[in-house]
Amino acid sequence: MRDEGVWRCHFSSSESGEQTLTNNQPTALGYPPNMSNLCNVDDKFIPLYRVMWVAATPHFCGEEDCTREGYYEIRLEQGEAVWAKESERDDMLTKLDAWQGGSPLPDEEEERW
Repeated sequence: MRDEGVWRCHFSSSESGEQTLTNNQPTALGYPPNMSNLCNVDDKFIPLYRVMWVAATPHFCGEEDCTREGYYEIRLEQGEAVWAKESERDDMLTKLDAWQGGSPLPDEEEERW
């Protein structure tokens, strides 16, 4: 339900006592699920405006003790980075695209690469 811009969370309880959001209601953060400017990566909520770039290929350095092989780097401002699984990277790209208004359609006359 929505009252003058105020979103309320509605939970339903199962027999096991587990609570879940019902009817695609807003999240506990107070945002509707599709309007948040945050994306969850590696158990961290990352503000979309901090993202500088997202890696297209997974990390591979060949070192035996590397713990980040197969993960995608998401570079943040001020030289920081988080490492994402493929699903988290795809979610970040989807949210960035929606946040920025979507990609423009390519021109029919423009050469495709």
